[in-house]
Amino acid sequence: FAGLLVDTERRRVTLAGPRGETPLLLRPKEYDLLRVLMRKPDVVLTRTIIVERVWGEDVYVSDNTLDRTVS
Repeated sequence: FAGLLVDTERRRVTLAGPRGETPLLLRPKEYDLLRVLMRKPDVVLTRTIIVERVWGEDVYVSDNTLDRTVS
């Protein structure tokens, strides 16, 4: 995550580079997914866990939804 800056209050992500910071334009669920994956970078998460943490336990989300969000 070197160079990746996450502002949790504003829900903004920037990438620091040699020419300064570049804002990353993420949709809300893309941001949520990034936060879930960054919390414990050394832990492998199942699809079920990712979906529950990003969309919630009471929401039906197809595998295709997760795939599209990742891509």
